[in-house]
Amino acid sequence: MFAATCLTLAVVQGLVWWRRRQVRAHALFALAAVGTALLAWTELWMMHAETPVEIGHRLRWFYAAAWLASISLVGFMRQYLRAGRRWLAWAVYGARTLTLIINFALPLNLGYRTITGVRKIPFLGQSVSVAVGVPSPWLLLGQFSLLLLVLGGTCIPGTRPAFASQARALGREYELRFVNGTSSDWRSFPKMLFSASRHSWVGGCCVC
Repeated sequence: MFAATCLTLAVVQGLVWWRRRQVRAHALFALAAVGTALLAWTELWMMHAETPVEIGHRLRWFYAAAWLASISLVGFMRQYLRAGRRWLAWAVYGARTLTLIINFALPLNLGYRTITGVRKIPFLGQSVSVAVGVPSPWLLLGQFSLLLLVLGGTCIPGTRPAFASQARALGREYELRFVNGTSSDWRSFPKMLFSASRHSWVGGCCVC
């Protein structure tokens, strides 16, 4: 249901951007929603993996979806909220893109050097799969890029002071997730997306 909601938002914003292509924030919001939906779907896909090879392959695509969601989210914050600094945004773009390249260049994925097994754990009355293996040191690069995203979100906004509190709230929400050790990005994006949509921007776009 959550993925369907994200895709619905993506379709709405995509249609608005098609009519008003000069407003790139619509397209970036749509891409962020698509990326978030893909993160939810790949997470569910990983939960049903049966072998180390399967879960390693699916985790690789999870990081690809995380790249799309994070890059488009930073772009949206820059375009619409005017939050953060340009050099920080480009630092996030570069760091996240580098993690994506390394993710596909490695034999397994960014998160694990080797996966030795798949452990089943109970979750909401079902049995889901969790990878068991040796974490990759390259994962630190992904966490560093998240730190850059935190810094970019909590910087003082520029030309839209009316959205200062919203921009800071988005950054602080991500900061809490990062400090708590959340390495799976997608759980942080839902509140960000829907917090942004509450400011009547989405509602206004729907009637444009």
